[in-house]
Amino acid sequence: MKFLSPLRVLVVGAQWISSSVGAGPTFMGVLGLVAMTLLYILPVVLFAVLKTSRYVHNATMDKIYARTVPICGAFYLFITVMTAIFVIGYFWNFYWEYDTHYDFAFQFFMAYGGLKLLLSMVIGFFITVGCLILTVLIWKPVEKQAKIEA
Repeated sequence: MKFLSPLRVLVVGAQWISSSVGAGPTFMGVLGLVAMTLLYILPVVLFAVLKTSRYVHNATMDKIYARTVPICGAFYLFITVMTAIFVIGYFWNFYWEYDTHYDFAFQFFMAYGGLKLLLSMVIGFFITVGCLILTVLIWKPVEKQAKIEA
């Protein structure tokens, strides 16, 4: 059951954040694990679609591009929100628990993956914004083409 150890880490983190045990922190841990898994899969999918659409110009590739970029943007928004919950919760819990020892609390935050989650949150946010910009750029020519055909 070694493959479940990342889930245990996120469930324990969710228990720290919510100060409870049971189904709620487990569900939050599962959502965190899904977000981390998507964080490793989505860049490959997004890169493949963007790179292929640069060299292949046909209607099928345009449809794939027009559907994949907004979907990836929505998933990256989910990743940003989930990692933000964990980062804010870790900061709150560690600094509230150890409010007189700020240096120790920051080391505790970093030791339990808070810095990795913070960087994942920032990267997810910037990719979400990039996907939003690409989506706006995709749909403007589609709207113009629809007006021309009408």
